[in-house]
Amino acid sequence: WFPGWAQNGYYNKQPNDDGLSEQDCVEVRRAYSLPSSSTRLTSSFMWNDRDCSTPNYFICERLHNDNDVAFVENSWIPECNKTILLSREQPKSTVSSPGFPRQYPNNVNCDIQIMASPGYNIILDFEEFVLEEESS
Repeated sequence: WFPGWAQNGYYNKQPNDDGLSEQDCVEVRRAYSLPSSSTRLTSSFMWNDRDCSTPNYFICERLHNDNDVAFVENSWIPECNKTILLSREQPKSTVSSPGFPRQYPNNVNCDIQIMASPGYNIILDFEEFVLEEESS
């Protein structure tokens, strides 16, 4: 769990659900807001409570066998050739390349245009960024 920003009186510590906001699910993330409304990244991923209707990756506890592995690997299919419009209502989004977390397949085109309203900045945070073919 995220312990909060110590320099700000442990602001935004997790879990912080008051029992009224239906944050009955959890996610793992690095970006947490500060009192100034800005966001900063932590040095590692930490648990955060979240509304269960939020589209997100999932974590399941279940027995492991070959069929389960195939199910998990194919459960998140990236959408290519699309435009993401960031706004006050949707201030952030997640983009994954085809096959992630495996290597991006050779000779595949996946174009994603990211747009924001005038006066807003777009910040990209890469978990991993590889631009050329790598040997396995």
